[in-house]
Amino acid sequence: SLNHKIANKNVTLIDDPFLKRGLGSRLFDGEGLGTSKHVLIKDGVLENWLLDLSSSKQLNILPTANAKRGISGPPAPGITNLFLLPGKDSPESLVSSVSNGFYVTDMIGSSVSMVTGDYSRGASGFWIKNGELSTPITEATIAGNLKDMFMTLEPANNLDFTHTINCPTILIENMTIAGNWLIKKSEKLKFNRFLAWFDMIVKDHGILRFCYHNFHQIDKKLYRSNMPT
Repeated sequence: SLNHKIANKNVTLIDDPFLKRGLGSRLFDGEGLGTSKHVLIKDGVLENWLLDLSSSKQLNILPTANAKRGISGPPAPGITNLFLLPGKDSPESLVSSVSNGFYVTDMIGSSVSMVTGDYSRGASGFWIKNGELSTPITEATIAGNLKDMFMTLEPANNLDFTHTINCPTILIENMTIAGNWLIKKSEKLKFNRFLAWFDMIVKDHGILRFCYHNFHQIDKKLYRSNMPT
């Protein structure tokens, strides 16, 4: 609910329709209302929703002029230029702080429960060992719970504005990774930290929907490899 802590104190999320040369910049929303800048999350505290006329009526609060209109249905709440404010550390600094973790460059599929917060997706990338990228990994599965993920989310300082939804590299702790090399051992590996490119946050009828996207691929020739010891 509003004014409650839902994420790490380093998380500030903004929707700005007036961003200069922003791909989602606009003066009016899909229902003709004048747009305005909204801070959705400030220092980890939820401060605002993204609403259209219909959802604002359901919640009995003023609309935020975030309606988006398509050709296949009625207007619905959407974003303009949504971005997560960058942190202080560089991506290299975050990697160097991880003794044992997974640097994700590509994600496959999506399995997220908006009721329980359970999260599970396929992933490829590189294993981090002693603060350095090492063995390439593909066809792994990462899992966790959104509530726990938000609380440990730490952004890097490499934000750029190339999409309507933008985010720097992020660090997430205490997720679970599994794959063929682990199934053979009949176990799941709990790793310390998880690093990923974060590329989508969508507000939909009072629910924050967090997804991942293939934002940047370091090496397109990733191959199957055994888990490093």
